[in-house]
Amino acid sequence: MTTWAELLRQYDAARTTYDDATAEAKALNAPVKALEREIVERAELEELSKLPVVEGLPTFQVLDKTSVKTLDKEAVATWMKKNGMENLLSVNARTLASIIAERMGAGLEVPASVEVSIYQIVSRRK
Repeated sequence: MTTWAELLRQYDAARTTYDDATAEAKALNAPVKALEREIVERAELEELSKLPVVEGLPTFQVLDKTSVKTLDKEAVATWMKKNGMENLLSVNARTLASIIAERMGAGLEVPASVEVSIYQIVSRRK
């Protein structure tokens, strides 16, 4: 059996490798996000509903994303019960964001106890 010291050394080494890779990935993501902002802004400026297709490249599109931050969990739970969603009370944040985005898209009420942010990303289809 591995000793605690060895097990913890292995974990520390693996975690250090992971943390270093995460920091590097964040640094590599900065130019991607900058170009993404430029593409979104230019598409809006040119009033494009679709991005141009360039031969030899994958297809790209601008997508709307919704981020939801719960401000008052009890108020959200009350709202969900009121709207017949009590079976979803244990939903994770992504599911809640999907529910809110779907309701907003349909013009339905969303709870005042959430903060909604809508942002755009560029999607690449290979």
